[in-house]
Amino acid sequence: MSILPGTCQFLISHKQRFYAQLPKNRLFKHQQLHTLNNGRPYWSEVGVIRGGILVQVVRNRKKYYLTNNLGIKREQQLRTYKLRWKIEEVFRFVKSELGLERCQSRSLRGQSNHIGTCFFLYAVLQDIAVKTQMTVYALKEKATLDRSFVKQIDLAVYMSSA
Repeated sequence: MSILPGTCQFLISHKQRFYAQLPKNRLFKHQQLHTLNNGRPYWSEVGVIRGGILVQVVRNRKKYYLTNNLGIKREQQLRTYKLRWKIEEVFRFVKSELGLERCQSRSLRGQSNHIGTCFFLYAVLQDIAVKTQMTVYALKEKATLDRSFVKQIDLAVYMSSA
């Protein structure tokens, strides 16, 4: 996912920090990223992207990351982006696998209940995944294909929490 200049301006105007990944052909200091620093695989620089937005860009191997949190260390910027990406993965799973966007309620209470239920179910699945050493995707697939698996999970989770 790449961040757009309008989004950056909005976040800056609301005093928010942002972290994002950039494509290698994005202009930074009026040059494409992949042409900077003689192709060195690791570097960090402060400069301007389209829209006159001052950012810090980090190259880590073949990927480029930016933030408006200027002056932080390269390692901290990469760690923060990695945390952000985990959040994106949770939202992707909840949307695609648990139906977050398929709520048909028109009331705020109904929508809130639907969102809360989706994230509660994700938490339960994540807990079971840790206890059974499976991914949430594998759990969902196995439970969908084998109805007796759900009873096996109930027993395994009960036994491990006792």
